[in-house]
Amino acid sequence: MDLNLNEVYFVLNNIWYYGNIAMMPLFFIAMVCRFRQPSIKKTLWTDHLSRICLIFTTIFYVFDIYVKYQVDGGDTICQKSFFVHHVSSLFLLPPLFVNSYIPWFVGPVGFFHGICIFFP
Repeated sequence: MDLNLNEVYFVLNNIWYYGNIAMMPLFFIAMVCRFRQPSIKKTLWTDHLSRICLIFTTIFYVFDIYVKYQVDGGDTICQKSFFVHHVSSLFLLPPLFVNSYIPWFVGPVGFFHGICIFFP
C-alpha cells in the first residue's frame, strides 16, 4: 500500500479548516460561560466543550506535524515557526484538557485561531 502524503496533506487541511468552523461556536460558548462564572472551584458543563476541542486539536497536531514536515520540509522561517508553534502546543494543550477547570482565556485563543483559519 503506497500512501500518497500529498493526498493526506489535502485531507488534513480540509479537516482543520472545517474543524475550526465547528470549534468556533463551541469555544465561544465556553468562553462566555467561563467569563461570566470565573470561579476556579466551579466546574462548568461548557468546560467539556473546550476539552473536546483541545483533544481534537492535540490529536490533529500529531498527524499534521508529521505530514507537513514530510511534504513541505522545514527550510523557511514560516515552516520553522509552524513546527515550533505546533510542537510547543503539544506540551501546552494536554495539561489544559486534563484539568477539571478550563481557564477563561482558552476560549478566545481557540475562537480566534478559527477566525484566522476561516478568514485569512
